[in-house]
Amino acid sequence: MSPSRSIALAACAVCTALAWVFFASSDLAPSSPPDPNPAARATTGEPSVSTESTNAEPSAPERHASAVAKETALEGAHEIRVVVSDTQEPVADAVVSFLPEGFDWQLFVERRTGWTETEREAELRRLRWHVRTDADGRCRVRAARALVLASKDGSFGRQYLQPDRPTVVALRVDRTVNVLAIEDSGAAVAHVEVMARAGDQRKWSLGRTDIDGRLVLSHVQEWAGPPPARSRAIFVRHAGGETDPVAVDPGAPPAEVVFRLPSCGSVAVHFRDGAGRPLDPEYGPLSSSGSFRQASLSTWWREPLSSAEAPERTVAARVDAHGDAIFGGVPFGLQVMACTTGNGLHSAVVQGPTMANPRVDITISESPDTVVLTGLLLGTDGVPAAYARYLVDHGGGGVGSGVSDSDGRFRAALTRLPEALLATLTFRVTGRSFADRSAVELEPRLLVRGENDLGEIRLADEVVLLAAKLVMRDGGDPLPFHMYVQRRIDGRWTTVSATRAWDPSGAFTFVGTAPKGTPMRLVVEAAKFLPIEPIEFVAGTTGIEIPVRRGGSVVATFLVDGSIRTERLELRCRNTDPAATPIEFVRVLEAGAIEEFIQRPPPDGRLRRAWSGLAPGSYRVQALYGGSPVPIAEVNGIAVAEGPCRDDRLEAIDLRGRAKAFTILVTSQDDAPITDPFAAVIVRGDREGWCGYGIRNGTAEVTAAHPVDLVVVADGHETAFVSAVVEARTIVLRRAARQRVRLELPRALPEGATLHVQVTPRVEVDEAFVRIDGRPGVRFAEVAGSTLSFDGARGMEMPVRVPGEHTIRAHVDLRGSTVRVRVEPATVVLPAAAELLLRAPDAEWERTGAARK
Repeated sequence: MSPSRSIALAACAVCTALAWVFFASSDLAPSSPPDPNPAARATTGEPSVSTESTNAEPSAPERHASAVAKETALEGAHEIRVVVSDTQEPVADAVVSFLPEGFDWQLFVERRTGWTETEREAELRRLRWHVRTDADGRCRVRAARALVLASKDGSFGRQYLQPDRPTVVALRVDRTVNVLAIEDSGAAVAHVEVMARAGDQRKWSLGRTDIDGRLVLSHVQEWAGPPPARSRAIFVRHAGGETDPVAVDPGAPPAEVVFRLPSCGSVAVHFRDGAGRPLDPEYGPLSSSGSFRQASLSTWWREPLSSAEAPERTVAARVDAHGDAIFGGVPFGLQVMACTTGNGLHSAVVQGPTMANPRVDITISESPDTVVLTGLLLGTDGVPAAYARYLVDHGGGGVGSGVSDSDGRFRAALTRLPEALLATLTFRVTGRSFADRSAVELEPRLLVRGENDLGEIRLADEVVLLAAKLVMRDGGDPLPFHMYVQRRIDGRWTTVSATRAWDPSGAFTFVGTAPKGTPMRLVVEAAKFLPIEPIEFVAGTTGIEIPVRRGGSVVATFLVDGSIRTERLELRCRNTDPAATPIEFVRVLEAGAIEEFIQRPPPDGRLRRAWSGLAPGSYRVQALYGGSPVPIAEVNGIAVAEGPCRDDRLEAIDLRGRAKAFTILVTSQDDAPITDPFAAVIVRGDREGWCGYGIRNGTAEVTAAHPVDLVVVADGHETAFVSAVVEARTIVLRRAARQRVRLELPRALPEGATLHVQVTPRVEVDEAFVRIDGRPGVRFAEVAGSTLSFDGARGMEMPVRVPGEHTIRAHVDLRGSTVRVRVEPATVVLPAAAELLLRAPDAEWERTGAARK
């Protein structure tokens, strides 16, 4: 995927998330989906999410439910009072509608995912109970901690239950507004979103137009809120932008609001599996996050030219039961991109609707090489596990996830696989509490590309793998360290997906699926404490204690001034015992990321650095600068025991004036300055980190305290190695020789695939990591090497930036997964006298997992 596609895909997810944020923060959402957690919003004054009207006379089942509700209106039930909004007079014989106590909103949302708004509203009307107010406008109900509705004689009101006082529902004359969306030609525009905006610019969705371009907005009088009445602006959001807003007075709204859109068409997005069959969003990869049932459409008036160009507009639509999402109101002449966050599904960019082709169909399919697991999840009681959130671990460092459908069916697309396809699958279903978990570990089986039907999978309660307790030997409350359990698989320790419960006393429990007696080990990562060696145990072990000690600590204060750029400063504290653990060091990079990291010199010129969790011994503190391996200051023989170390030499380590800046001018052989944006001057350090300076307009400002060895890299030029530089210098780069490379494959690449060939020089320092201007470190061999990307063409030229021996590696990038390719020859000497011929002799690709971009 190109950078522009990646940015656009991220923008799709961001805009979808923002739409929900706007909705959640609005003060009324008359036609939005049911609130997944109304109990948490009961006292926040956030909007209702149910739209059913209660003006109609209750049906016979409703009257029966009302009688039951009255019989259960015991002490402790909620008190409701219904009044007229303007006068606060009580309203007798008003119908109060509510959801009964114990109603599970989360389950309702999960089971009704994919329903239309009309279907949801009808179901909510069926589930609601009703009672009537007495002569004083009062009634008592045992209701779920959510919204209550009240109505009488064409008036309507609603309010969240108030847990600590009577809930007052104010009735206003019920108002309805009809919205119509049409083109300039008068044709109806279906499937466009009608939005509302409050005075503070918050926006929320009111619903989508139907096939006739209409949407009915009920109860708009509630937009007024408390006096004085507040207007609301409504508008239509479509794929090309937004219409002009129309102000709606909630006290006297218009009967109809008409929005006119430019000439437009529609986009239909079809989600299909590797065999071309519709993907059911109820349990397919579209639901891998547990609740995702939407697709996004991004649009541009022209296709992005760079990764910096974000999509101009992103809209969302629900994926229906047939795996289709329909977007209406797409103006003619747009570029469109459809995307989803489902496993194994990616974006597609096409020309949008035109006058000649008003409807565009986009099909987004899984790769035929995707491994898909299907089957039926059964609970511990043997009953199908409906709407169960599951994780499936195939033991190779990757996990699939999803939600089963109403019949317990599941479909998990695995896009990351181990090199061997013989996998041990573990299914784990997570409930709403730590105790509500079940899992099963299947026998090893061979997974093939395409569909793998696992049949019925019966879950069992997870067993205790380890019950232990952390004991703080130095006092204080136990901390919840990062811990994980490993199991020996194929002769090596592999982290298993075990779950853990933590108690403030320091006790913790790991549960999982390993049979009792299985050899395992616990890994504890206790930062700032003495290292804890992995603890081996067998599954089912309980009652062990793990002592934790803080160890020693060292605090050093460094005196700095304007000559010291802290982003180039590296501070180390190392144990001088040859048998000690590896060096601890930190490069000063970003403010606030970790307390030890600082971006700029402190105002008082005193830079404080602390190390903790040190084992007893003799230590050395060093300050290195500008990437040079020679320290500009160091303190030796620091004795560390338990607790803080007291050493007067650490209180003021003077770094002031010890470094100077000088300019390196980099030109080509024709004296033209190097303008490559990725060119850099690199100071050679040790293997723990090299420091690079980007070249701007042919120059780089280097700071150093000692003579430094430099490496200069620029695209299209040979890499220069210069020794013992301590002052301004001009470095001339020679133009790199061009090497012709031809590729022979035994068969054509799959559609949409690209073969990448990495050519890296074999130099003495190829494994050193380089950090240029604070960016993430990369191997020097990658900086000085080249990557060739072949799709349809079979020949390409590349610059030879470091003459000599090179290694050749290759892989195919196919829809997010990597297929390693064995290329011959594996090593070459460049530049070669003639064309370099590379061959891939194997006809079968070797799957190695997902690509890392």
